[in-house]
Amino acid sequence: MKYKLAVLLLLLWMAFASLANRVRPKNQFQVIVCDVGQGHAVLLQQASWQVLVDAGPDERVLDCLQQYMPGNDKQLEWAVATHPDLDHVNGFVSILQRYRVVNWGWTEWPESNQLIGILGQLLDKTETHKVKLVAGQAIMAPVEIQVLWPTLAYLSADRAGDTNQASIVLLVKQADFSMLLTGDADQFVQQRLATLADNPSLFAGQLPHHGSKTGFTADFWLRSGVEFVTVSVGKDNSYGHPDKDLLQQLANKGINVYRTDLCRDIRITIKQQSASVKTRCHH
Repeated sequence: MKYKLAVLLLLLWMAFASLANRVRPKNQFQVIVCDVGQGHAVLLQQASWQVLVDAGPDERVLDCLQQYMPGNDKQLEWAVATHPDLDHVNGFVSILQRYRVVNWGWTEWPESNQLIGILGQLLDKTETHKVKLVAGQAIMAPVEIQVLWPTLAYLSADRAGDTNQASIVLLVKQADFSMLLTGDADQFVQQRLATLADNPSLFAGQLPHHGSKTGFTADFWLRSGVEFVTVSVGKDNSYGHPDKDLLQQLANKGINVYRTDLCRDIRITIKQQSASVKTRCHH
């Protein structure tokens, strides 16, 4: 009897420990840059409301959602595919097989893209509402999410074949906090954003294209007022991301850099007038 009681207590302790290790969402708005290796996935969350921007290259995105979403929550209010590169969207196959996605945001994809058929079948099966996102639109949410790029004029000019240039750019705003999510938007896009009449002053930003040199426009980022940036990048990747010269330019301006290869998941919590960053960084 004592043995059975000891086993029962041990099982109960393990169950409570497992629950304690799960990061339960609070009423504060959170931005979680998921560690998905050499890829990109960002979870925007407030209580039981979520937007997933990109889903990385494989099933690793599921670990992030299981860690930060409530255990019984299997619904994403929005999933946004910034562009069709596999390191950004391949994980959506696993997502759509396990979660209900209410709204799917995307832009023009080349017809030759191998994922169109697979994702299209999954989206039709789940009766997901599909929305082609262009600049000027907003995603309905408890926080403000503006679409800054691509513009309808850009897409109409038959240039959507360049998937990086057509990458969806989002501006996320909550109180005094603002963060730019850039996907793989290149220097061409950043130069266009810099000319906007309402060019946003930023608190944080996601460096485009995993911190590559060709994806970084120094003038845009160094003048934005950004306090810190995140980089979604795989450990010891063969591309040399993030670029060392880029990192030095940011350091010279006192801009903090949080990298998923060094920090794993990057959790940003917004509390009225401030934002806190929680990571497991190591160097």
